[in-house]
Amino acid sequence: MHATDLSKLHQMTGLGRPLDFSLGSNRIAVIGSALAVSLSLLLSWVGEGTINFVEGAIVGVGVFLAWAIAREIDPENEPASYLAMGIATVAGLIAAPAALVTAVLLLTTRVLAGTVGSDLRSFDLLVLLGAAAFAGTQPVAWPIVGLLAFAVSRSRHRRAGLAATVLVGAAVFSGLLLVNDLEPGVPGIGTWALLGTLVLFSRGRIRNPNVGGRCD
Repeated sequence: MHATDLSKLHQMTGLGRPLDFSLGSNRIAVIGSALAVSLSLLLSWVGEGTINFVEGAIVGVGVFLAWAIAREIDPENEPASYLAMGIATVAGLIAAPAALVTAVLLLTTRVLAGTVGSDLRSFDLLVLLGAAAFAGTQPVAWPIVGLLAFAVSRSRHRRAGLAATVLVGAAVFSGLLLVNDLEPGVPGIGTWALLGTLVLFSRGRIRNPNVGGRCD
């Protein structure tokens, strides 16, 4: 990708950024992820007699995302990101990670930490809307939706509060569809948890109408 293309990317979105391979930590992340893929493929071949490329790729993605999340949380602490990679590798070999949920957590962490260095744009809100809707169908990701809404509400976007409410609404709607499919006609505990989260969030917005502090 050319420099001009990267410039246009940053004009379009504040969620992503290119990976600079001149930095040693970035190279270690890619190499470590590739090693995790290789180890997963080897274990599947030895244990099952067949090579599971899909699971191997998911393990590699999970390891890279673990590194990226650790870097977002503490950019100056490289050893912590390597430790996260090691833990993710072991966990991924035991059970394949939920890569898409982890990707949503990475986006959430970037918005919350403000580590990308630019404000949210309309395109970013569309991406986060899709992420919230997907997370609503994954019970393990419901806490992430709340964190994502909180992060967006604190962003410098001119309609941060409205955007955060829409994200929660998208997650609730998709979650209700999932729960109703599992338990038709009977509100399950997941339904009440989602509705309770929305009510608590709405009450917080009403009590604090000016919430939306800027990042340091």
